Amino acid sequence: RVITRDKTRAEVYLTHLGREIAAIAALFDRDREVIQLHFGGGTPNFLSPTQLRCTVEVLKRHFRFSDADNRDISIELDPRTVSPQDMAELALAGFNRASLGVQDFDPAVQAAVNRIQGVEQTRAVVDACRNHGFRSINLDLIYGLPNQTVAGFARTLETVIAMRPDRLAVYSYAHLPDMFKAQRQLDATLLPDAETKLALLQLAIETLTAEGYVYIGMDHFALPDDELAQAQHDEWVRAQVAAARADTRPPLATDQLIARLRARHDRLRDAP
Repeated sequence: RVITRDKTRAEVYLTHLGREIAAIAALFDRDREVIQLHFGGGTPNFLSPTQLRCTVEVLKRHFRFSDADNRDISIELDPRTVSPQDMAELALAGFNRASLGVQDFDPAVQAAVNRIQGVEQTRAVVDACRNHGFRSINLDLIYGLPNQTVAGFARTLETVIAMRPDRLAVYSYAHLPDMFKAQRQLDATLLPDAETKLALLQLAIETLTAEGYVYIGMDHFALPDDELAQAQHDEWVRAQVAAARADTRPPLATDQLIARLRARHDRLRDAP
């Protein structure tokens, strides 16, 4: 989410951010290594590639970054406002993971949510990430949007699978216009009903797993050789969840998961 469209305010913000980085860094032992850095929470590429590179350099001056091969510097990007050429500069700054927002490629859905984004525009950014050494690319989809249909979402899934991102996040849309002003512009009568929304989730799970993606849970899918899928395979993720839930049951198969989701939906539908 972009708070302002006034680009001149970015420099003022970065000045204050630099001061805060210096103040916080003084509280940390220099022996501690930074192994993960994430720029997210909206649209970081509101900042120019040069501004992002300078921000990373400020962080590196105040913190000791690991030189390990598995060091992650990731960023969320809006493909509509970043160019393939920008990816070269971001790579030079040390970024090696990118998450790109898509939502849905269906033109009717894009018009309903006021977000027009071309397939080739997105594919060009994905290709540029790979060409400049990004080792992981994630695409974000959303189900439950206005005008969304099973047939249209199936086409979107087919399109993104052809791009073969390392990871996919398929989030559920929550319509909360009282909390989010931008949602007041959407026509709530165009939102899919609960049965259709569940069918969209089922379609995503079945389609992606059939195409070789591992369902990690919590809306996320990954290719088998991705670190996230490998961690799940090694039961590291399950061990963390089990520790919190005291749950030693084996992970659910896809058909079992879908059956549970449908049963939950039926209970909610039939509740008084």
